[in-house]
Amino acid sequence: MKKNNSTPLIQTVIEKKKKKYATDELVSLVNTIHSLGNNDYYHEIVNLLIEDKIKYSYNSSGVIIDIEKVPDSTIDKIKTYLSSIEKKKLLNIENVSKKFKNMVEDDKYSNKISNYEKSVIKMSRKKD
Repeated sequence: MKKNNSTPLIQTVIEKKKKKYATDELVSLVNTIHSLGNNDYYHEIVNLLIEDKIKYSYNSSGVIIDIEKVPDSTIDKIKTYLSSIEKKKLLNIENVSKKFKNMVEDDKYSNKISNYEKSVIKMSRKKD
């Protein structure tokens, strides 16, 4: 039998691209975004989508995207942005705590702070 030395036909195999994030992680990300409650945060996330040319639509309920089709690189950017928001919130809490701590130490404000606020300050001192 004669061997066929001709070039074989090139077959295209379409594989589903492996994603870095599982579906449950993406659902958690969407839930985190929904819980932000600040339009400025939402606008910044939409800007990240626009920068990466992600297709989206919008209606009276807000922006609609298929999170499964968003590339991992864009998801990484969104997660980084959400992390920066969380850090800002924590810094704000620390600053407020320090402010109350200073107020408690200053006698002229000690009557203006509730017992709850005093207990929060005491707990923050224990952490230090």
